[in-house]
Amino acid sequence: MERVGAMSTAAEPPAPDQPAHRRAPVWPVTAAVVVLGLMLLAWDAWAAIWTTAPLFGEISTRADRIEAGMVLLTGTVPVLVWSAWAILRGSRLGLALLLAPTALLGWMGVNELGNAGDPSAPDHARPVRWFDATDELTRGNWAVAALGVLALVVTAVMRHRGAQRNGRHRDGIRAGGTDEGATDNIG
Repeated sequence: MERVGAMSTAAEPPAPDQPAHRRAPVWPVTAAVVVLGLMLLAWDAWAAIWTTAPLFGEISTRADRIEAGMVLLTGTVPVLVWSAWAILRGSRLGLALLLAPTALLGWMGVNELGNAGDPSAPDHARPVRWFDATDELTRGNWAVAALGVLALVVTAVMRHRGAQRNGRHRDGIRAGGTDEGATDNIG
């Protein structure tokens, strides 16, 4: 008889004042990160193509090639940061859809940095500098990456606090303590 009672108490639903812990579905996070990541990569590719496009017969300069390369390279940073956020939220295989486009744009960015541009331009042999990563076209990528870092930090802090709260709750019950709103079933 005792055994049946022990089994029935284990299967009881949680008290009405304690919410049931259900995990939210992960696919909306994955879908949002994939769609927005692809849109950002498409925008960066368009900006790089427009910067180096031979409009009206002109040849792009070394500075244009560096700017295009940097916009492509810095476009990979927010995609990687937001992918890390999605992994922290539980996403896994769906993020593989971003792998090939991100790698392709990174490769294209490195390729653009290696192009010399117009040989008759005075900046033909200009090297790539660190501040090229903060050119006008790259600022949007850095802003999106900063928002992603903020989301990562907020999510990590929330998970840490939730783990601490759940750990205290379990430790208090294991140690024989009572939880607020809980009743003793002794007797």
